[in-house]
Amino acid sequence: LSVILTHYIAGKSSLNLKNKLYSKIVYNKNYLNTVSNKSNLISVLENELNKVTAVIESLLTIFQSITLFLMFLISIILIEPLILFAITLIVFSYFLLFKIIRKKLAKISIDEVTIGKKSIQHTIYINLGLKDLLALKLGKKISYRLKLFRQQLLKLNIHKISLITFPRYFFEIILYIAVTIFVIYFLDSKMINNHLGEIALLFVFLWKSIPLFFHFFKQ
Repeated sequence: LSVILTHYIAGKSSLNLKNKLYSKIVYNKNYLNTVSNKSNLISVLENELNKVTAVIESLLTIFQSITLFLMFLISIILIEPLILFAITLIVFSYFLLFKIIRKKLAKISIDEVTIGKKSIQHTIYINLGLKDLLALKLGKKISYRLKLFRQQLLKLNIHKISLITFPRYFFEIILYIAVTIFVIYFLDSKMINNHLGEIALLFVFLWKSIPLFFHFFKQ
């Protein structure tokens, strides 16, 4: 239900914003005189406004993540304070990685916008100036550039997804290795057997906290 509600609120908000902006364009008497490349403006505007939905969904998801985080934190404090220390390390690690990759992600986003605008321009050239392209024999050149721009956008998107998803799988691999080492080398220890319940609970909470904090980190 929360997922459906999030999509509805985000979609409705984005639609209202589009309607308001297009109304201003339609009813603006100076629009025809002040804007030279109208088709390009509309295409870029439409492309950028489509991102509004994703942004609003992210904000709503952050709110849900904060709520889950508070509930999760309260349950940890009530059950075992030691677990709070271990999970705090995970939170700190996520925050540290966020600071490291933040500028890189910002640069990727700017590059995506820049290349996306060029891609839109070349698409418009093909749609509106096809006769001129054929006459000047520029069709192959424009088509090659458009293909190159789309490949660059795909690479940027893959790079961005890789940077964002890396922390979760990195932490999970470390946790799996730690559990494996524990099972192989320390399972027969008397001290470990006496505290097996607490240790198992620690691993469970760590295993649950990694995707929970990653969801927050991703948004």
